[in-house]
Amino acid sequence: YSGTDNAILAAGAATPVGADTIWFSDAGDSTIKKALISAMPGFGNDGTVTSVGSGAGLTGGTITGAGSLAVDYSGADNVILAANDGTAITVVATDKILISDATDTDAKFVNISQITAAIGGGTVTSVSGSGGSTGLTLTGGAITTSGTLTLGGTLNAVGGGTGQSSYAVGDILYASSTTALSKLNIGSAGQVLKVASGVPSWAADSNSGGTVTSITNAADSGTGSAITTSGTFTYTGGTNVTTSVTGTTVTINTSATTNLGTVTSITTPTDGGLTGGTIITTGELRLKNYAALSDDTLMAWDNGNNQLINAPITFVGNNVSVAGDLTVTGGDITLSGTGRIQGIDTVTNATDAASKGYVDSAITGQLIFQ
Repeated sequence: YSGTDNAILAAGAATPVGADTIWFSDAGDSTIKKALISAMPGFGNDGTVTSVGSGAGLTGGTITGAGSLAVDYSGADNVILAANDGTAITVVATDKILISDATDTDAKFVNISQITAAIGGGTVTSVSGSGGSTGLTLTGGAITTSGTLTLGGTLNAVGGGTGQSSYAVGDILYASSTTALSKLNIGSAGQVLKVASGVPSWAADSNSGGTVTSITNAADSGTGSAITTSGTFTYTGGTNVTTSVTGTTVTINTSATTNLGTVTSITTPTDGGLTGGTIITTGELRLKNYAALSDDTLMAWDNGNNQLINAPITFVGNNVSVAGDLTVTGGDITLSGTGRIQGIDTVTNATDAASKGYVDSAITGQLIFQ
């Protein structure tokens, strides 16, 4: 069994096939037995591995003899980036992630719910506050366990407030700029609110007459002597008289131009038969149905549409034509001069008027009246 001429090396050489028989020592009873090569483990899968390469998520390079493959933790093809893309999915509590267990340093997977339970919501260690640019302040911070934040200051106009912390009776707020409100103190008795330099201000009432000390009448407007305290003023009358009252002032005007004034607008009523709308400066008023009215035609009023319409009566010179029947109620038709009633139709009723031709043709035989 030893040496270069042992029992195996002394045998003849041949290429083994599946039907060949070989000896082997049975490990079960330490006896020599035979078996077909085809019965040997791995038969049919023979071959030689010449190299092993490391794919995505592994590192170690290409192994042709001996070597080690390791999990790749760096680079664009590390074990995490080499996995399927899950950025489009919704992560749920039962999804799993890989961790290193600190108790035994083994890699294990755990549910995400375990991670959130372990981390928890955290602990607030300090709370402080600020009013920012609103003009308000917060005092009492920072609070590390418990406490109270107190709001103070005055909310400015930009933040929706007034920016004012105190007022006097009668104060008026106004926008002194686009971002601030200011106070206008109450004015003096008799003053009125006016505008000066773009903001409101108090000023004397230039339309106020102050205190009336005497009222007299002009020679052509009334009777009675001057009134200094109380009395009666009597107006004698006249034309174009207007009376106006402004505050405590009564004005009696007898000027002929008093009622002229200035017309600011003319409005067309819906039921007046006119059209043109409201005229403020210039414009035209027309008959509402003017386009449908004809020459030499009398007008009739259409109460349903509030407009004038053509009546069935026309006239040319002194001749009047009626389209349809002419009915006279409670009166006579009187002809003067050489006027005639012409064109009488066929007589059917005893009360119908007859034409000369109808009467002549109605006589049969030879009746002659002298």
